[in-house]
Amino acid sequence: MEKITSRERVIAAIKHHAPDRVPLNMTICEKPYIDLLDYFGIDKSNISEPDKWGEILMIPELAKVLGIDFLFIKPGKPQKKYKNTNLDLSTDDWGVVRKKVHLKNGGYYWEIVEHPLKDSTIEDLKYLQWPDPDCEEIYKNLSFQAKNLFESTDYCLIGRFSSSIFEIAWYMRGLEQFLIDLVINQDFAKALLDKIFTIQIKTAERCLELAGEYVQILRLGGDLGSQMGPLISPEIFKKMVKPVLCKTWSILKNKFRKYNPNGFIMYHSCGNVYPFISDFVECGLDILDPIQKVAGMEIKKLKYEFGDKLTFHGAIDTQYLLPYGSLAEVKNEVKKVIEILGKNGGYIVAPVHNIQADVPVKNIIALSEAVQEFGKI
Repeated sequence: MEKITSRERVIAAIKHHAPDRVPLNMTICEKPYIDLLDYFGIDKSNISEPDKWGEILMIPELAKVLGIDFLFIKPGKPQKKYKNTNLDLSTDDWGVVRKKVHLKNGGYYWEIVEHPLKDSTIEDLKYLQWPDPDCEEIYKNLSFQAKNLFESTDYCLIGRFSSSIFEIAWYMRGLEQFLIDLVINQDFAKALLDKIFTIQIKTAERCLELAGEYVQILRLGGDLGSQMGPLISPEIFKKMVKPVLCKTWSILKNKFRKYNPNGFIMYHSCGNVYPFISDFVECGLDILDPIQKVAGMEIKKLKYEFGDKLTFHGAIDTQYLLPYGSLAEVKNEVKKVIEILGKNGGYIVAPVHNIQADVPVKNIIALSEAVQEFGKI
């Protein structure tokens, strides 16, 4: 096969054609990211600040040496409206307060410590100071950034133009309380989801207007599953969550395709979301991430039932395999997953979560090497 670009490779895989090899993607937290830059002797002056998950956006220099086929594009942030005197506290534009929790392995995590709508009523939603989707700071340089990466690299560009509707609802309300709302306080839950939807859809649409012609994937998300099972029942999903997901994907996909006929929608949800996958397909989803290998998400079953309808992104364990596996174990597992999910296209190799501080550089490189070695199927 003639040499193809990363962008062409990814589009071929999503369209269920057999590319020259399966594509590779990674998101990496600060410590292993810096370790990789040191290992390869890459300049650190061009990297972004870590986000609230500790992730640093991939740069072309690191993508090249790891054989990664993707770069991410994010809009900016409005000037902070909230001031925290404690440097280990941070308040976002939704009013959610997080505390920086330092981990033993050198990593960290921003844990939510204050939910602004914890005790609110539906009437209170009218008076909250909501984020402004018309704030120009969000969109500054977005078009230039996307156009520059599109023209100066051949990577597949993923636009992360919107946050989760479902997750922001529980961030603001508290997980337990919002799950209760979905069952016994449904008017409140629907009003909250609708309000977040209105803000998020406007932001994402504006980003697509500015950068849609340059990106190939629009990544959306919202964790609906845990390692033990879905967070909500199929009945509650169909009644309360599915309508807003379908509406979001339909609006944004139609908008996206006006700028890029090869534009695809990716949805991220950790955990077991098997009961919802048929609904995802019905709503027009193209790519499902991260295929966390928990009970109910067996990859042979998923490939058999949905392999001709969805592209799978992920499936490489970050809980045990990448932190603690030997080089041989990492390579063997990657080979096995590619053989199952990569057949006839429709698969993008990726860890199931951001690579954390406990993952050694040698195992990240082993993952990369395994894709080069076993990805040609």
